[in-house]
Amino acid sequence: MKGEFPTELIKYGWNGLLQKHLQDIPKKSDGLSKIAVAIPTYNRAGYVQLCAQALNNTLDADAIWVFDDLSSEYTVYTLKKWFHTKNVHRNTKRRKPDKQGRAIVEWFLTTDYDWPVTLDSDLIVRPDWLQVLRGMLPQTQGVLSLYHSSNTNHHPTLTCGNSLCEMQSLGNGGIVWSRELAQKMLSNMTNKNVYDWGWTKWLETEKIKQYAAEKSLSFTWVCMGPGVRIPRGKHRSVLR
Repeated sequence: MKGEFPTELIKYGWNGLLQKHLQDIPKKSDGLSKIAVAIPTYNRAGYVQLCAQALNNTLDADAIWVFDDLSSEYTVYTLKKWFHTKNVHRNTKRRKPDKQGRAIVEWFLTTDYDWPVTLDSDLIVRPDWLQVLRGMLPQTQGVLSLYHSSNTNHHPTLTCGNSLCEMQSLGNGGIVWSRELAQKMLSNMTNKNVYDWGWTKWLETEKIKQYAAEKSLSFTWVCMGPGVRIPRGKHRSVLR
């Protein structure tokens, strides 16, 4: 699996990867808008720890927010320790992914952040993800995915250029919203039970372009059996 992110990670380490990919950062900047990362968690302790290890030290800990859906494998204290943040909220009853995803965007609109990143707990960010993301945001229409999905059946790639790929649809993991578009989306998404696929269908109906980073800024681990994990996503080009 030559060129895959994990191989390069072993070879260079996090700091080495950061230097290796500084050339990927587009010159145009978003003016240092306030960006928050929201991580929905529910069990899968191993994945959550990997997510935290990759994310830590890539942005201010005060901008990391964890929303736990009543996990049984770890405590709030454990999550605070893993993510180096005091911003951990645990639901008083299970919401499950669809309602949890919408609740996170609703929470974002009560804050003064400009862009929220919803990072699934099995997503591992590149060490330079935030710098590269800042350069991409001005090129979007208010929505962007860190993760360039390899699932061509569910999320086909339409065209690519200027470090971005226009997608037919996007998944909720690794999605980045502008405040204006998130507000408009929620006000039009009156059926709260169809959020996960509903928002991407709404974007398509509104003819709002849905972009993903051409070279994924994150990857996801898929467990293939005991002790066997492989990366999924379009990451072969990330580290060439």
